[in-house]
Amino acid sequence: MGFLAAVASSYTNILSFSGRASRSEFWWVMLFQTLATIAISLGLIAFFAQAQMTEAELAQNMLAYNGAATIAWLILFTIPATTLIVRRLHDTDRSGWWYWITLIPFIGAIILLVFLLQRGTSGRNSYGHDPLNPASRRRNAPKVYAPEIMAKRAKNEAARRAEIMEYYRKNVANAP
Repeated sequence: MGFLAAVASSYTNILSFSGRASRSEFWWVMLFQTLATIAISLGLIAFFAQAQMTEAELAQNMLAYNGAATIAWLILFTIPATTLIVRRLHDTDRSGWWYWITLIPFIGAIILLVFLLQRGTSGRNSYGHDPLNPASRRRNAPKVYAPEIMAKRAKNEAARRAEIMEYYRKNVANAP
């Protein structure tokens, strides 16, 4: 997955904790968020550097911008990053609850990083289709069942058809 596709996919699924995210999607979005953070920070520094204000006005404006920047940061970066981490954990066939391992100081972050670096499971897993395998994305992809399940389904289908035919003969064909 390329840079633009990864960012578009992440922000399209901004509130979705379900599904999977590939390693490439995750790391491209992390790069985008890092570059955007640097650009926003440099822009704010340049804005306040050229502003001709007293120190009191500058401090008051910085506090106001800091509050707005914090809210914007939460909406534009923290929420999508959290949902992306959960979907990335799903790709490795782990529950999104593993995200909370970061509450363990230092070691938790290292463990989460190892999980995020691991290759995702190939094919479908319990959290959805493989984001890197187009064949698993088909909505009507055939499901493979064991032969005994298929035989049982065929027997049930034959019995249901016979029951429908009997009902039709009794109630519909002989109706006046």
